[in-house]
Amino acid sequence: MLTPLQAGQIPSFLRRYRLSGSRFLGMRIRPQKHQNPLVEIRLSVRLIDATATGKPTRTRLRIVLTDASEYRFQKRPNADKQVLRRIDLAYLSGQFFFCLDSYLEENERPAIHDFRASDAYVAASEMAYEILPPKPKASQ
Repeated sequence: MLTPLQAGQIPSFLRRYRLSGSRFLGMRIRPQKHQNPLVEIRLSVRLIDATATGKPTRTRLRIVLTDASEYRFQKRPNADKQVLRRIDLAYLSGQFFFCLDSYLEENERPAIHDFRASDAYVAASEMAYEILPPKPKASQ
């Protein structure tokens, strides 16, 4: 079940789900009738469980960005995009901006032009997420 993300929840979301160093599992862009497309991104992320030991565990996360007003997904030759070095998420000018290939340094705060300079980003009016169940192990 999808959990909507509000702009004020971004810092806690980023503390709970370590997006940098994630593995890219896939994406879909779905046209929507009478509105902008829906973009779905699936990642394997590190989940920080505060109730247990605090050690990260790998989990699959589905991120859904609804009413995407702008997006770009472009793969450059010789660029490995399966492991994502840094992912940025921000709420700017009334939209969620989600970038899969940020070039900013660790302490820099992204601005709209940083997202638009990216090879893989989405700007959408709504964002939601869910933890996907683990894939069933292959029987031997």
